[in-house]
Amino acid sequence: MLSKLLTLDEIAQRLAARARGLRLACNIPQKEFAPSAGVSLATLRRFEAGRDVSLRTFLQIMEALGRVDEIEELCGKPDSPALTIAERELREQQAQRGRRQRARRAHS
Repeated sequence: MLSKLLTLDEIAQRLAARARGLRLACNIPQKEFAPSAGVSLATLRRFEAGRDVSLRTFLQIMEALGRVDEIEELCGKPDSPALTIAERELREQQAQRGRRQRARRAHS
């Protein structure tokens, strides 16, 4: 799991860097992008620097980048039952076993 390898601050900085990269790939300056996202220039700069912004601000920026659907997909379908901590740990253990087995086969 990514969260086991990185702190929440590191994850936030990665998300901000990816969003900044998407904006730059579209060749849109911050001054033009901020109004289209419905945020102030200072807020956009704060976000892209990896500093705290509200969830709403994050979603507005993602929507302006055309990526809000991907964020929504991360939460799963509404009819999907939530996993318990034990179920999540079991899935992670199974995934790690699968990765180890694939790595062993690749080295054979």
